[in-house]
Amino acid sequence: MAAIALISAIAVADVVRLLVDIAVIFRAVTLRLSRLAVPIAAFSSLWALLVVIFGCVYRIADGLSAGPLFHGPAGPARLGFSDALHFSVVTLSSVGYGDIQPVDDGIRVLASIEMLFAQLLLLFGFYEIMRGSRAGAMDPPREVPRDAPREPVLETGGASRSSHHGLGAGEAGQAAPQARRPGGAGE
Repeated sequence: MAAIALISAIAVADVVRLLVDIAVIFRAVTLRLSRLAVPIAAFSSLWALLVVIFGCVYRIADGLSAGPLFHGPAGPARLGFSDALHFSVVTLSSVGYGDIQPVDDGIRVLASIEMLFAQLLLLFGFYEIMRGSRAGAMDPPREVPRDAPREPVLETGGASRSSHHGLGAGEAGQAAPQARRPGGAGE
């Protein structure tokens, strides 16, 4: 009986450690995702807005033209609003034309402009997401109270370096405690 209790205690300890590790990882991931939520929502909203705007322009242009501006699987085709949205999504996502293709030069230019907007949106979206993830990596952990002591200022070669800009060596020594680097000058 004692052996079974010992094995159970060891197994439970491993399970508890696993659950704690999962909780720590989950917390780190959710904190990172919460910082990225705004850039991702902005990117998605702008992408959807571009799809709708260009879809409307394609539909209006096709409706106002004398002949069809697109070529479908069965030949020249007039676009309904759903087909125009589909064409806009395909163009904006750069997956390539399959079932609906532009045949008019004006629509090709318009599709090229939409592709340019897609690439710019992708670049700015990537920049914002990376900026948000870098800023989050540099933020102090949220569990640290604001009145916690700061890191010590390192003194090298007799001159102190401080993160307090504009303070001299004497003033910096008063602003934060100093620590010596092992193996540095003066030892």
